[in-house]
Amino acid sequence: MPFDADDRSAALAVLLVEAARDGVDAAELHRRFREGEHHLPVATSHHPAVLALGAELDALFGGDPDATVAAVDAALARLSVRPRLSTHDGRPPHLHYERDGADVVERLRVNVTIGLARVVATDGPDRLGRCAATGCRRVFVDTSRGARRRFCTAACANRTHVADHRARRRADRGGRP
Repeated sequence: MPFDADDRSAALAVLLVEAARDGVDAAELHRRFREGEHHLPVATSHHPAVLALGAELDALFGGDPDATVAAVDAALARLSVRPRLSTHDGRPPHLHYERDGADVVERLRVNVTIGLARVVATDGPDRLGRCAATGCRRVFVDTSRGARRRFCTAACANRTHVADHRARRRADRGGRP
């Protein structure tokens, strides 16, 4: 599933959910947004609202497909948007959805919600996943070709597969280590 530049906002939703789940402080939140491709000016004053947004977005990942569609649709209904073309910073024309002068929290809310909606509408609600590893609640946007991703990282997948293998071996030996 190839993502274009606008669909990176779905990946940004993952960053928001993880920041909220981790309960990061304002300095760590600022650092996370300055790294990578996001480069958003998240000020200390935005910290509580950004974490609250991340907590809201968490409910959109890894649920029943029908519930995911309904939740994403409800999140879209709460937006007040008017799409427009923009050519700022020497970039070719591209869509902006938030109003002129919107603060960073509103920009985040609008763009990540639309990004998640595009993923669901284009490739299905199963693309918004939650890690299947025991004890892990991380979320991810499944960009795999076959849409079969179950884990947030290779580390969680490996840990789960090794634990399953060891459990099978113990069962084969009658419970002995």
